[in-house]
Amino acid sequence: MKSPILRNTVLSLVCYLIAAITGQAQSVFQVINVPGLGAPSYFEIGAGTDLFQIDNASIATLPDNTTALINTPAGTLTFSIGVGTPCVFSLDFGDLFPNPFIPPPPPRIGAPLEISGEYFSGSVQSSANVYADLLAGLGEFQIGSGTSSPMEMVATPEPGSGILFMCGLVLLLRRCIKRVVIDCEPNKSLQATAAGPASCD
Repeated sequence: MKSPILRNTVLSLVCYLIAAITGQAQSVFQVINVPGLGAPSYFEIGAGTDLFQIDNASIATLPDNTTALINTPAGTLTFSIGVGTPCVFSLDFGDLFPNPFIPPPPPRIGAPLEISGEYFSGSVQSSANVYADLLAGLGEFQIGSGTSSPMEMVATPEPGSGILFMCGLVLLLRRCIKRVVIDCEPNKSLQATAAGPASCD
């Protein structure tokens, strides 16, 4: 009996840890494919002052202080991307371009791939209506007038869905443990009358 309980407990803890690592805030958005930039863009947007990071790998083709736009039916956010910061994008942590607004992935061994480039980061003033449109999947991101076409902004998963899944999994594991305990009890009593106390492992 101890062995199934231990295994299920360890499994629950591992699942909770994975959920904590991969759980992402509802206000975090991503532009997955950025034509001409070779890397994604990330946004943390709510109903006030918001943050962004735009990764630009390899040859620096994106000029400093380029104008960027976030377009939604409720309005357009226009902001300067600022001055680029030189950096090296590394695959050591399992993602060449990690999202800066969520917990980092675990370290990755044996991944020497590195790409030089730069990133742009700063803040932009948002509103509740724009935020609501983005959550509804109605937002697009564009850099400059001719640098790129508008690209869809995607909201990352909400932690609440992961928590609900974990609660259901834990309830299922508890039911399995109870079933193992019930199945073991008759065997214990039979073994005890025939040959003394015995475990139910």
